[in-house]
Amino acid sequence: MSDFEMRAIHGLIEIVLSVTLLSWISEAPRQKWRTVAGWASLALLFPMFLLESGPLLTLLRFVWRVLCYLGFLAIGRHLPLNRAMAIASVAATAFLAADNIMVSPAFYWLRADVPPVTPFPLLNDFLVKCVFKYVIIGIALLIVFKLIPFRSMTRLTIERCGVIVIILVVVVYTKEIAYELGMKGIDPAGMDLSVFVVVTNAFLLAFLVLMERAIFLRSERAEAAMREIASELRLAAFRERLTADEETRALRHDLKNHILALRQLATESGDSPVLKYLDSMEESAQAALRRFSTGSALLDGLLSQKAKDAQDAEVSFEADLSAPILKKMNEADLCSLFGNLLDNAIEATRQQADKRLRYVHVSMRRFANQLTIFIENGFSGEIHRRDGLPTTTKSGSTHGYGLRNVRSIARKYGGEVTFEHARTEFTVTVRLDTDYLQ
Repeated sequence: MSDFEMRAIHGLIEIVLSVTLLSWISEAPRQKWRTVAGWASLALLFPMFLLESGPLLTLLRFVWRVLCYLGFLAIGRHLPLNRAMAIASVAATAFLAADNIMVSPAFYWLRADVPPVTPFPLLNDFLVKCVFKYVIIGIALLIVFKLIPFRSMTRLTIERCGVIVIILVVVVYTKEIAYELGMKGIDPAGMDLSVFVVVTNAFLLAFLVLMERAIFLRSERAEAAMREIASELRLAAFRERLTADEETRALRHDLKNHILALRQLATESGDSPVLKYLDSMEESAQAALRRFSTGSALLDGLLSQKAKDAQDAEVSFEADLSAPILKKMNEADLCSLFGNLLDNAIEATRQQADKRLRYVHVSMRRFANQLTIFIENGFSGEIHRRDGLPTTTKSGSTHGYGLRNVRSIARKYGGEVTFEHARTEFTVTVRLDTDYLQ
């Protein structure tokens, strides 16, 4: 098999491997034409394998790989351009370092000296020179792609650019050493050169993983701090509104007494229009005085507020909760947990044209040391998932807004949050370990 044919086969294998790995770390496309466009973008990788190797060509191949990966992610997977660029650059860097492991003289000698495994020379070349190489590369990339948090990447930062440049320089340097010494039969250090190449590139992959995880953890800490601040601000705003609502309730309670006095006077005078008017006023006052009794004064007030919001949105709201243990939960967490979930449920439900779907049901069940909260609402739209959380942008709203905060709170109390969508109903289930509420 000629070198040209071997490079062509390498190109085809790398395209398939690239599609597999990039598909694994990115969301599936929603249109078939995007799948075709993604494959077409990666097919453009093929011409670069027909060229000979060299320092300049190594850099050009890297840039070309980044552009092909960018096309696959931005067009084929419909990712935002900034996010696609970050993922493409890091993935191409990982591929470059993993591929550079195979320039070790030891691997060339091994492939040259391996005994035939089949009676067909072409098949032997394919198995030894192609399959062997890409099995090693595939295993290395599988480990690296598993450890790097690609789904949390949002943009190509200066830190990432610095890491990529460092890896590029070291890769080109080690590759040139291997070609100049090992490929020309000059290896005065014996196996030392091979060990140097393998260890150096393995170190580069580890360096890339550690840097990406450090960026991810720092971002997670910053996001957690922002969520905590937002929860505190939400709690403070809710307390102000709760105080105003209590004052309004007191006034409405006094109004109810005035209505009773007026009713007595109207009854004695036989004024039926006045009686009808007083009946409507009394119904409004009763609706405004709707209260809940969950065992947590904060949660009672929050449910009353959300019931009023649902009423204004013409959404049926029912809550069957009784969990005094929630009084032991951090007030900011309690407010954020129920506030985010109920806001999302009411917002999603108010968009439903079918009035039968305009409902929100909240319930709770406790068994042993597990407290389970269910929030159900009617919803017939399309649900997509990102980072394990459901999202939709129907009518410009975001059904998944705040769910990252909800998941963080659930895990803080030893639990988890799950989401189910069955035809016309969306259900959020939050499980909390009551041992964390002591």
